[in-house]
This record gives sequence, C-alpha cells and structure tokens, in this order.
Amino acid sequence: ATVPVLVFAFLILLGPWPALLTALLLIPLLKSPFQAVTASFRKDRTASQMREVFPSALEMIIQALRTGQTVSQALVYTSQEGASPLKEEMILVCSEMSLGASVESALDHFHARWPEIKEFADLLQAYRISRTTGANLAHLLQLMEEGIEEKNRLLRKLDAMTAQARLSGLLMGLLPFFLGFSIFRLGLPPVIYGA
Repeated sequence: ATVPVLVFAFLILLGPWPALLTALLLIPLLKSPFQAVTASFRKDRTASQMREVFPSALEMIIQALRTGQTVSQALVYTSQEGASPLKEEMILVCSEMSLGASVESALDHFHARWPEIKEFADLLQAYRISRTTGANLAHLLQLMEEGIEEKNRLLRKLDAMTAQARLSGLLMGLLPFFLGFSIFRLGLPPVIYGA
C-alpha cells in the first residue's frame, strides 16, 4: 500500500504531468477499497436501523398471532405495515414463501442475509421451538420482545452514563495537538531548560 504512495510522491517531484498521469492511473485502484468501505458502512447502518425497528415488527407479529392469524399471514402483515428497512427484508421473506419455500426456510435465509443481528437468530429459534414442541409462539415472542426492550433500555442508560468519560477522553487526546498548534501560531520561542 505504501509503494504506490512512494511512486506518486516521486512523480510529483518530476513535475505536474507525470503526477497527473499517475493520479489518473491510481484512481481506479483506490476506487474499489473505497467502495468496499462505503458498502460496509451502509450495511452496518442498515443493520442498526433494523435493530431499532425490530421490536415494533415483533409486536406486530405477536398481535397478528394473537388474533388467530398464521405465522405466514403475520409475516405478510409485517411486510405491509412494518417500518423500513426491515419491511424490505420481510417482503423478501414473503416472496420466498410465495414461491414455495417454507416459513422456516424463508426465515433461515433471512437470518443468513443478516447473521450479525442476533435478534433474527432468536426469532428463527423461537419459531423452531414452537414448531417442534407445540409451544405458544406468541408467548415466546412476547418474552423475546421484553428481553430486547430491556437490553435496549440498558444500552441507552450505559451510553448516557459513559458520555462524559468519552468526551473527556476525546478532549484529552486533542489537547496536545491544540496546544502545539497554539504555540506554533502565536510564535512563542521554545523554552530550553538547563541552559
């Protein structure tokens, strides 16, 4: 990674035209890592948004199950009335089910697309437990939703409690640079001790 930078720096010393040509050659090489970073950032942001709206989608599924609808009908309802970006994923789940996939298979693919979101794995596991043991799925999802809400409440409280320490750390990290810049800008002569 440092070799292209050194070549670029050397060509700058030769004059503007070789440097310009090298820059035009290096832009495609630098474009793909930039795209990978931005794609990763977008995926992380989408995952964060999904975690935020998942409890409300889970509540919609619970209410639909309590009114007597099947799991597939509850998922269709969530895909129609849910919030983005989870709504788009539920639409994919419902389209898989309409093409003949089972609910478990569609939820499994849903979890495979977003393995970093633990709540999706919990939803799939609750469905599997309900299906194999005959447990009340609405009750399992209700317990899951209460756990998610409690976890989110504790995370918000933790963020609030550590905000001052994070800000202090940021300020202490920037303080040497600020002082160095201030001394340089003011033009103060350096102090030599012991001379």
